[in-house]
Amino acid sequence: MVKQSPLRRLWQVTAWLVMWQLVVVQALAASPELHECCHEHSQLPSHECAVTLMLQGGYAEVLPDIVPVELSAEPPSAMVALPVAIENEAAHFKGEIIAQAPPRGP
Repeated sequence: MVKQSPLRRLWQVTAWLVMWQLVVVQALAASPELHECCHEHSQLPSHECAVTLMLQGGYAEVLPDIVPVELSAEPPSAMVALPVAIENEAAHFKGEIIAQAPPRGP
């Protein structure tokens, strides 16, 4: 018999707990009386829990709107030298014949 690693066992326990939680939330969503037993204030409009999220259609409808942030670039506090274009490129980059190159074979 092969012994399971502790990490694999932890993954299995976590998976079972998540599945059990989903079953319980489904049961509470199907039965308002059972939901009332768990939350006394479940009938209030301001009540939010996993059951009410599931009854309202899931998490997609309750996500917050993303507010764009304006970023402005500030000038640097010290003098910065501008980049200089390189005029001194190697001959093989330009495609010219290199004078010191060995002769090519036949």
